[in-house]
Amino acid sequence: MTNRASAIPLLEQQWFDRLRVERQRRRVSRKALSKACGLSYETVRAYEFGWRGPKRETLERIVRVLDLSPAQANAILRSAGFSIDPVIERIDFPELREFGEQVPWPQAIHTEDLHMISINSLLQKLIRNYHFHTLRESERHALVGMIHPDRMRSIANWEEVMSFTISLWKNAVGEELPKEYSWWSALAELLSNLSRLERKRFYELWDKTPPLSTHVRRDCIMVWRDADFGDMRFRIVNGSSKQYPDLLIHDLCPIDADTWRKLELVRER
Repeated sequence: MTNRASAIPLLEQQWFDRLRVERQRRRVSRKALSKACGLSYETVRAYEFGWRGPKRETLERIVRVLDLSPAQANAILRSAGFSIDPVIERIDFPELREFGEQVPWPQAIHTEDLHMISINSLLQKLIRNYHFHTLRESERHALVGMIHPDRMRSIANWEEVMSFTISLWKNAVGEELPKEYSWWSALAELLSNLSRLERKRFYELWDKTPPLSTHVRRDCIMVWRDADFGDMRFRIVNGSSKQYPDLLIHDLCPIDADTWRKLELVRER
């Protein structure tokens, strides 16, 4: 028999549907969850079917016990009518940064809700004048980076790549614009500096782009217009690590020999 909540698109689910689905995905029984949270079985059952609403601290305790990612926990808190935690803790994984320097293509590592953890030196050289460690925390987000005028000019198929980025965000967090997040101010500032037509272009993309699952590999093509070497074609492959399942690894894999050749020139500049 098909689970009712699992058949509903993620973004249409209520907080209690999401909570029940996440518990079942982790193979945690309702009895075990009740005991771990110090709640009665009947209370947890009432929460999961939407018959009762928990206090914020109770809901936070439940998502901690289930070991949800920050994006998953915030999505449930928001759906339940609570404000989310806008503070994104810095995550430092030296081994992932080291891995990023070993791959022969540009690479970025994000949290599930697209906050950048690191980008390798080759990607920084490709973007030019982009020094990750000098960025403010509010600027370290994929949506903010994509709205930057330099990126809008440099990515020939910007709408396609922006749609890909929006779809990943929507799947992790939700349909609404992320105004309660700390980096929204940086995004809003960039949007305010765009032309009316460019802003309309962004909002129309936001409205029409559906969510895309982050739990399977997905990709899209990006055509990068380099000021020195001309067009370069990459396949952006989105994957995850078994060791860090809540992180996303974005590999920009060159599609053709000409792009590989130009990428070597980028490496040397």
